[in-house]
Amino acid sequence: MKPERDRERCRAVYELIIAYTEEQGYPPSVREITDACGISSLSVTQHYLGLLQDWGYIRRVPYRARGIQIVALWRDDAIDQATSAGDGDHPAQGEEQGDGRRNVAA
Repeated sequence: MKPERDRERCRAVYELIIAYTEEQGYPPSVREITDACGISSLSVTQHYLGLLQDWGYIRRVPYRARGIQIVALWRDDAIDQATSAGDGDHPAQGEEQGDGRRNVAA
């Protein structure tokens, strides 16, 4: 998959998780993410969730249905740094807020 397309799709998945959680009070299932974002399969959705987790934007709770937590605010420049370096580090690391999310310093 192309890095630019990955970033765009990951951003859509990230925003869906936030909106769905705010509206419903709990995160969406992988199937709901797949359907809402028009992704072709569950495995592709898992790929995007894996990237978001690798980049430090979400945390996934193993063996828990809907076990997705937002842990950092989105920053395009942080993704650019990680994808251009190709190292897969966590660009979203930063100072933690009281609600568990992180503010990322520029």
